[in-house]
Amino acid sequence: MPIASKMGNMMRTLGMPDQNLGASTQVDIETSARIVADSSLQANIDSEITARANADLAEITARSNADSTLTSNLNAEITARTNADSTLQASIQTLGASTAFASETATVIAGVLTPTTDKPIQRIVAGSANLDSIASPVAGEYKILINESASPINVTHNTGASSTSIFTGTGASISLASNAALTLVYDASLVRWVVIGGIGGGGSASQQVTQVSHGFSVGQCLYLNGSTYTLAQANAASTAETVGVVTNILSADIFQVTELGYTKGLSGLTAGTVYFLSDSVAGALTATEPTVMGSVSKPLLLADSATSGYVLNYRGSVVGGANARTQVALANNATSPVQDVGSYEAGDLAGWVYINATVSYRFYINAKWAKNGAGTDFNLNVQTTGDVPPLGFSLTVTSAGLIQATLPSISGFVLSVINYALNAPAIGTAFPLTVSGYSVINGTPSILGLTAYDNTGLTFNKAINFVYTAVTTATILNHNYYYVSASGSSPYAITLPTAVGSVGRTYVIKSNMDVGVSLTVNTTSSQTIDGLTSKSLARYEAMSVISTGTNWEIY
Repeated sequence: MPIASKMGNMMRTLGMPDQNLGASTQVDIETSARIVADSSLQANIDSEITARANADLAEITARSNADSTLTSNLNAEITARTNADSTLQASIQTLGASTAFASETATVIAGVLTPTTDKPIQRIVAGSANLDSIASPVAGEYKILINESASPINVTHNTGASSTSIFTGTGASISLASNAALTLVYDASLVRWVVIGGIGGGGSASQQVTQVSHGFSVGQCLYLNGSTYTLAQANAASTAETVGVVTNILSADIFQVTELGYTKGLSGLTAGTVYFLSDSVAGALTATEPTVMGSVSKPLLLADSATSGYVLNYRGSVVGGANARTQVALANNATSPVQDVGSYEAGDLAGWVYINATVSYRFYINAKWAKNGAGTDFNLNVQTTGDVPPLGFSLTVTSAGLIQATLPSISGFVLSVINYALNAPAIGTAFPLTVSGYSVINGTPSILGLTAYDNTGLTFNKAINFVYTAVTTATILNHNYYYVSASGSSPYAITLPTAVGSVGRTYVIKSNMDVGVSLTVNTTSSQTIDGLTSKSLARYEAMSVISTGTNWEIY
């Protein structure tokens, strides 16, 4: 209510008429009342401001206290986690140095490895050749097997007891070579040990083969003759396709062959030497590279000790084959054999010679050879291009057909090699074939009086001349002989060549010795003639023999 109204009401209450108040007085009264009211309002506002300021300060204080608590909690968490990490790191270091990675020696007995403790590393030092199972498995357990024995261990696939056998991951056995390692884990859901890593530290590719009464021995080289493993030999391309080297004999019917990789348990090797498949002894390794034309140069093993090496199984090359290159080392101040061409009538050797010395040489060489008319010696013509060969260098051929190179004494000699290829007519019949005057009989070719019919074979309608040789002293036969007539007053021997590599070759030997003087027919390399290593022929006795590929038979 306005002050003026209040004043009027008050004057009427007192019996005083308000009209007696002047306008100025009324204004002053109104102003004073309003000042009092404004003062009261200002006090209320100040009070509200103070209250709100106090409330804000209290809120700020509370939040600051909460932040301090949170910071303290965070610092405590960081400290706790740091301490936990330190503890964990110390535990890891302790674990690495503890028995968790310790090892123990182990022996495989009857195909079973039985750990003595729960140590994860099992160092196998002896036992049976096969590992079929690992005893006492625990779910999730790891085992690291190290073969510290001298022979490979054949880890079989799923052949042991059902709950302790091994899944190799290949579905087949794997070979654990000497000093190689294999990691496995026991899978409780499969109820098997499972190989989880490849073979480390010297593994090899090998197979366990069952072949009744195989007769093989460690170190022999094999090839597949159909489905039968047979001793390989570099005297022919067909028998030189080597599968690998025998590295373990498990029984009379089971052996292990390594196709590629590191192997031990061999013997008689020289470290750093490359070994080739032999062309003279079936199944053998030799440090001498085959050089006879028609043989196969096939590197098979690089030795790193007397008993171990790397099976290489490189592709072989036929000596003298088309575009085949052969390399032969030449010795300083010596004569070195290069190539045996005794089985050939003629041909040429082309390549180059390199000599590494104080003064080095490289020159191209072409040597043409041919047998003389009598077939008893060889003629050789040599031409060179490039560097002039050192004084004293020569390339010669012996009467038996061995081409050889001679080096003089060369200052600062390091090495010398001859790299060459051969070109020679294929070995065939010893006489030229000609077509007779009536070259076609009823549509069938006739050559030298031999008529070929599909159903009856060859028909001889003219005389045939065989090679006839008369001898009076001891003689070693080769491909140049067929019918041998021996005469003399004192005993001597006719020696057959090796039957190996010459299946079907025949000889006829006749004794025309004096009365009471016998003729002996001997074999090579303890081979036999109908079971005997030699046969004795009396005067006028004759014997026809044929090669079976391993021995000789009388027919």
